[in-house]
Amino acid sequence: MSGRWPKMAPTLPVGDVEPRFVHTFTVPFDDADAAGIVFFARTYFYAHRAYEAFIRSIEIHDFFSPERFVCPFVHTEADHKNPMRPGEVLDVEVRLEKLGTSSMTFVYRIMAGTTEKAEVRMVSVFVDPLTFTKIPIPDDIRAALQA
Repeated sequence: MSGRWPKMAPTLPVGDVEPRFVHTFTVPFDDADAAGIVFFARTYFYAHRAYEAFIRSIEIHDFFSPERFVCPFVHTEADHKNPMRPGEVLDVEVRLEKLGTSSMTFVYRIMAGTTEKAEVRMVSVFVDPLTFTKIPIPDDIRAALQA
């Protein structure tokens, strides 16, 4: 291989839906590995930061408080399309792909301008904080997510 990152075709957004939320940030220098690109695991961190910002933006104030429920991730996957580099300004587009009875799936498309850097899919399940058995998504949470 020539040492250059292979060119990847961009993926289409989930359906025709516009992003529900966009989280913008600058890649910090210390996120880079020895190759000078963002360490692959940071992609999940970027998606989770966008997730947290999205939840705050729809004003679910007790979402991260474990009194009523907890919502752990049960499946995650990432496709790395193009390298991310320190100093780049990235937009993480947040899309709600699926809202089930007790689970939800978000897709995060990480972009630098018009260049797709990565796509992350994360599935989480609402569970009782004491028994860790799944529970239906609370009505107020479902309403906020569907608004």
